[in-house]
Amino acid sequence: MSLADITPDARQVLRAVGLTLPEWAREQGWLDGVWRGDHCGCSDDRCIGYHHDVGEECGCLLALLCGSSTAPLSPIPPDEADRWGEVFGIPGAEAIRIVDRINGRWDTERARRREILGWR
Repeated sequence: MSLADITPDARQVLRAVGLTLPEWAREQGWLDGVWRGDHCGCSDDRCIGYHHDVGEECGCLLALLCGSSTAPLSPIPPDEADRWGEVFGIPGAEAIRIVDRINGRWDTERARRREILGWR
């Protein structure tokens, strides 16, 4: 699916926050960058007709862009730092610093998107 295959509203929203469709696909968990979600921009491929009717606005895209706790870009729980440290052989304190940096980037990006989209 290409950017032309999603709705004009979804295209406009993604462009507003500076994302291409492959970037959005990767952020939603499809690391190959191929969009498998619905045409409205929601990562659930059955969104139109399930979350909302045809022609109705999809609230999912804004929610996902502005801070869904299920999105792959969402903050890493602090208790995951220890597990990351073990998996990657990183000392505990350094693993915590890495997770803090990742979470700081997420907070900054989420705030930027909320401001652009007027999402409070």
